[in-house]
Amino acid sequence: MSSSKDSATTMKKGTRTRPGGRRTSTTDKSEADDSGTSVVDESEPSRLLLLPEMILLHIFSFLTPREKCRSSRVCQTFRRVLKDPQLWKYVDLTSYSIRLQDLTKFTRRYLSKSLRGLAVSGFLRSNTIKTKLLSVAYLDELLTRCPNITKLTITNAELRHLSSAALPYTLEELHIVSCQLGEMWLEAATDLGNLSNLSSLDVSGCGRITDKDVALWYTNGTYTLRNLMELNLLGCYRLTDKSLEIIGSKPGQLTSLHVGHADFSHAGIQEITLNVKLRSFSIQNCEFLTDLSLKLIESVKTIEDLDISYNHFSDAAVYSLVKNLPRLKRISVQDVNTVQDEILRINPSVQVT
Repeated sequence: MSSSKDSATTMKKGTRTRPGGRRTSTTDKSEADDSGTSVVDESEPSRLLLLPEMILLHIFSFLTPREKCRSSRVCQTFRRVLKDPQLWKYVDLTSYSIRLQDLTKFTRRYLSKSLRGLAVSGFLRSNTIKTKLLSVAYLDELLTRCPNITKLTITNAELRHLSSAALPYTLEELHIVSCQLGEMWLEAATDLGNLSNLSSLDVSGCGRITDKDVALWYTNGTYTLRNLMELNLLGCYRLTDKSLEIIGSKPGQLTSLHVGHADFSHAGIQEITLNVKLRSFSIQNCEFLTDLSLKLIESVKTIEDLDISYNHFSDAAVYSLVKNLPRLKRISVQDVNTVQDEILRINPSVQVT
């Protein structure tokens, strides 16, 4: 009887029961298994837990959202640190396919007033194309929980069912990339003035964007996008020179413009180069552009970053362009028969891609 009691006492001192019924030794820091390999005692406190929480916070900042969520289940310390609002200021969920219901749960659990930027991706490239990513109710709740959000990115999403009036009025950057939109989709938000604070608008790859949309943004009375500094219209193939004329007539603070894959011509480029002081300009894959168009671009001496890929320009016109843009730092000339060495000879400091 005494022996049995001693044995039980030894078990209490030498082992502990872990969740699931596993028992681990607490008497030795390490022991050897049958093969002679040293096995570290699992009960020894994790070295991570010995670190100050500020260090843990820095380490966790390198984790993806999914890794953060999984790590929060490890222990109470991790869970507490991973709820720190600093870890959820900019949240990129574009690597995951998240349904509306799951996105709502995630938002309620982790996002708060500290959130500044959120990026989500829809289902246009999957077999569940009709699955909703966003709703008016969700965007209303997002603004309530995260009143300081300034950047929203939505990619590959079906948005024809969604009213743009629900977009947060706090936004300064709105990126709607490769999404299916209804006709004049941003009209509701523009009419309400919800986009009047925008400094960056990206609707690249949205095929329903037309000249009417551009006219709406630039001519809608009091609530024009007058603060816009960056505009990306790449892949909006329905646009014509009319859009460039509208932008050129009311450039405002615009310093970055990306257009292409549309029927722009010399006339449209002329409107842009006359009035807009661009630092970054991209004009890609426009079959009606000629060397005369490059001559017009030469007149914009403020350009630092230029992309003229997939156009039919002569080498001589490109060399002249590089020579006459004093602030040029980077030029992209993919699919243009230009010798990179010659560009670097003309301007050794320019980066050619």
